[in-house]
Amino acid sequence: MALSKILVANRGEIACRIIRAAKKLGKSTVSVYSKVDADSLHVRMADEAVEVGPAPAAKSYLNIPNIINAAKLTGSQAVHPGYGFLSENGAFVSELERENIAFIGPDSKAMKAMGDKIGSKLIAKEAGVNTVPGFIGTIDSADHAVSVAEEIGYPVMVKASAGGGGKGMRVAWNKTETIEAYKLCSGEAEASFADGRLLIEKFVEKPRHVEIQIMGDKHGNVLYFPERECSIQRRNQKIFEEAPSPLVDSSLRREMGEQAVALAKKVGYFSAGTVEFLVSEADRSFYFLEMNTRLQVEHPITEAVSGTDLMQMMFAVADGEKLSLRQGDISPVGWAMESRVYAEDPRQGFVPFPGAVRAYREPRLGPDPDIPSSLRELHFDHAGVRVDSGIDEGGKVQLYYDPMVSKLICYGLDRETTRQKMLQALDSYVIHGVKNNLEFLRALMSEPAFIEGKTTTAFIPQTWKNGFHGAPKEKAAQRRAEALAVWMYARSAGDTGPISLRSGDVEVEAEMEAGNVIFLDGEQRQVVHIDKVQETICGGGVVTLVEAVVNQKLESFQV
Repeated sequence: MALSKILVANRGEIACRIIRAAKKLGKSTVSVYSKVDADSLHVRMADEAVEVGPAPAAKSYLNIPNIINAAKLTGSQAVHPGYGFLSENGAFVSELERENIAFIGPDSKAMKAMGDKIGSKLIAKEAGVNTVPGFIGTIDSADHAVSVAEEIGYPVMVKASAGGGGKGMRVAWNKTETIEAYKLCSGEAEASFADGRLLIEKFVEKPRHVEIQIMGDKHGNVLYFPERECSIQRRNQKIFEEAPSPLVDSSLRREMGEQAVALAKKVGYFSAGTVEFLVSEADRSFYFLEMNTRLQVEHPITEAVSGTDLMQMMFAVADGEKLSLRQGDISPVGWAMESRVYAEDPRQGFVPFPGAVRAYREPRLGPDPDIPSSLRELHFDHAGVRVDSGIDEGGKVQLYYDPMVSKLICYGLDRETTRQKMLQALDSYVIHGVKNNLEFLRALMSEPAFIEGKTTTAFIPQTWKNGFHGAPKEKAAQRRAEALAVWMYARSAGDTGPISLRSGDVEVEAEMEAGNVIFLDGEQRQVVHIDKVQETICGGGVVTLVEAVVNQKLESFQV
């Protein structure tokens, strides 16, 4: 029987994504929200909304009794958790099962089996999945940690058994660091997951983080999808992903995929899940890392290269349907990249930067004739660009939650085409009012190691050993020209006052004067004379062609 009313137990961009998918299938939706999120986009998008508590997540989005009461109050037949919050909480799923409310995800048994890093490694080994050499059991003291580490051989990874998101993880290269890692990780694990158990395993040097998306139904069928490369991370959290991986060929893809399916079948898994592996850049050996029993943040790039809507597949599985695809139907076509856009300051160690978004305009590029029409069904525009956002102009990035603004996804026929498209999209993305990582994302994509597809999980700390302090400014004139295009767009939208602009690697202050744009660089005033502005309609959006004299050089660009 098809589920007709869905409560979305999340917020931000993933809540909006779930609501769009549900409405497309004719299902009604209910949003939950904390007091500070009352005016948020996901609340406005849903058919109904219920407040579930004050701002702190523990009292609202993690408040199991309040979430379940909201589902019962609204007559919701099912709950979709998105990612984060309660998405991998087995106790929450068990409570829903007792209330006869469907959970759009795996059952509590499979979730609990895979949610424990120690238990999941034992199961993976039984299923014939490659596992990292290590101690499969609980570390009960600092001395025990040292003993295990020295038996395995340094370097080792000390990590929390429960949870994820990079919390409770440290690499130790000697005895002293192992003792310190034990103390720090156990404390972080207890504070973040109410579970201080730790495990220790061999740290794979020069590792690539590659993951396999799986989808199972309730009839025993499981499929794997093309891999995702997720090696670019800061503080053990992903900020950029691509599919397929530059490292993986068809043979390795099949081997990793078959092991992921074997693991899922071992625990009777159904719905969306992701099996994460560490892959050695040197010899392409791979090892099971963990299984995420939910839909991942980066699922849109898998949708792009496989031509499938994973969210709709989750709903179909929850409705009891069999998977409509066969394994032979799935192979990667083209290339997709995802940039996670955060309200944070990369120049200050990526510290979050909450606040009001005073100006917000998503990228609008020219049409790409190579984009298949089927991508439009997956929310990509005519340029092969998709933005999954949970905020709009005037919205707020809240202090209490993850500071993600959006996910910017680009698709092209090959990796370099997609890289160039992402650079253009980052340059034309306007976010004003909060500091953000657009400049940093552009910088990392311009690094030689990235261009060559040779990024390991150490890419960011090795590239910016002393922190990120801004990108090189050789192309300052070009960036100013692009900033001017953004200015013209803002002006056409009725914003005629002084404005701060960031485009690529340059931040500028500008104002209008007698039809000219005046850039203010301290006490310097640079006048840019507008030679031509032509507006045309293209693909349903306004494209502004601007030609301007910048530093005595004619520049042409579009918005």
